[in-house]
Amino acid sequence: STFSLFNELSDLVVANSSQNAGFFSNNNFHTSNQCHLGSTDNPFNISRCKQLLCEGPKSAYFSQDGFHPVNLSYPNKENETDNNSLVVNGNVTITSPQNGTTFHPGDVVSINITGSSNIAKLTVGVGNNSIPLYADFQMSNSGSFLYTIPNVAFGGIKIIAVGIDNGGNFVDLDTLGIQVNTLATLDSLSIYPGLIFAPINGQFKFSLYGYYSDGIKRDLSYLPTLQSYIANNNIASFLNPCIIKGLKVDSTELQITFSGKSIQVPIIVYKGDDAFSIPDPISQNQTDNSAIKIFPNPSSGIFKIEYNTKVGQVITTSIYNQFGQKIYCQKEKVFTDLFLKEINLNTIPAGIYNITIATESKQSSNKFVIIK
Repeated sequence: STFSLFNELSDLVVANSSQNAGFFSNNNFHTSNQCHLGSTDNPFNISRCKQLLCEGPKSAYFSQDGFHPVNLSYPNKENETDNNSLVVNGNVTITSPQNGTTFHPGDVVSINITGSSNIAKLTVGVGNNSIPLYADFQMSNSGSFLYTIPNVAFGGIKIIAVGIDNGGNFVDLDTLGIQVNTLATLDSLSIYPGLIFAPINGQFKFSLYGYYSDGIKRDLSYLPTLQSYIANNNIASFLNPCIIKGLKVDSTELQITFSGKSIQVPIIVYKGDDAFSIPDPISQNQTDNSAIKIFPNPSSGIFKIEYNTKVGQVITTSIYNQFGQKIYCQKEKVFTDLFLKEINLNTIPAGIYNITIATESKQSSNKFVIIK
């Protein structure tokens, strides 16, 4: 049916501007704007396809002698033939820079490439997961390319060179890696988003950014030197440095350390088919009458607690971080049967914390989240 054929947007029809993403001139171009979920022309074209599919065979839009697709050509791409392109013997070598060479943001890197005599076109690409892809080409079997390292670059960058012959056939490729370090000092770290929600057996991706003394915010998410720690790895685990997998419905905390700076963010693991809610209180001694109510939760660090008690009792309020360290403790006598108190913790980092209220006869606990 037409519904099963066109039940979602796709790149069935691509706008002409998107078809020009190949090498169209001997100039540099960036592909940072090439990621899209489909051409904006798609809804109209899909609607038109549905209409034509519902037309009868007498319609002027239908061929009377069989289906003859339009012969599309792509002049900006490599030559295409009816046969599969051949892999031709030859070689491509990146002669400079040397593998593992260290550069700094703003440096101009001279990329020199040589190839065998049967290569007619050299294409070079430079980039990583955190910076836009640089690409260029020359109609030659050897050449030099000048690449300026972006100010936001940090860590490893991959260089790849590809050789193509006159028939558009792949000949060979070569790759190497360079390192980018900055002379600026790291001032602080941030994680986006500031609260990690991971479904059980599902994934949650986050990004780690560094704020440097030169005013540049750099993406550090893919650095292999990050020191990452989850307080309780029975609740969540790492799939890679910036992807968390949920294991058990509960909450824990992620801590990342890099270059002497650390940051902590809460991890909330929930059932994938449930709406998110803060995990239930952890104390086995709690009852509905003695539960600690916290509002707002999450908060920026200033919140109120409400607790049902008895007149004249002495209450001890204690707060612990995810590592079990006591960060707050206050003892006081209550003169009503409803203990209501505002607590100001806006100087402590974001995270998941436990609050415990103890009286002479019982103890109750709950969890709360601080978001910065």
